[in-house]
Order: sequence, then C-alpha cells, then structure tokens
Amino acid sequence: MIFIGPTYTSKTSSACGLIGHRRKHLFKCSCGFSYDTDVNAAHNTAAQGALVVGFTDAVNRTEA
Repeated sequence: MIFIGPTYTSKTSSACGLIGHRRKHLFKCSCGFSYDTDVNAAHNTAAQGALVVGFTDAVNRTEA
C-alpha cells in the first residue's frame, strides 16, 4: 500500500495536468475539460499511484 497525498487532486485536470476551477461537484479547466470533481480526483490519484508503483506491478496478479 502506498500513500498518495490528496492535495490538488480534485483541482488538477486529469486530461492536461493544469490547475482548473472547482465549483461544488464540477471541475472545469481552461483546456475545455470538465468532469465530476470526485471522479477527476480518482483519476489523478490513480495516475500518481501508477507512477510510483509502475504499470507492470498490477494489484491482481495471477501468479500471486
């Protein structure tokens, strides 16, 4: 298990990486991307975790 800090995960665009605007449950970026803030944060958290662990280290490995 690894810890991913929640700072700016819902305010950073999971499409382009820029800091956008959050209004209640809607995230909007200047690149035109908009998404639910919780789903956007989940995508960002997953991407950060994939960078730390690496894409080859799957959680549900068949050989484990």
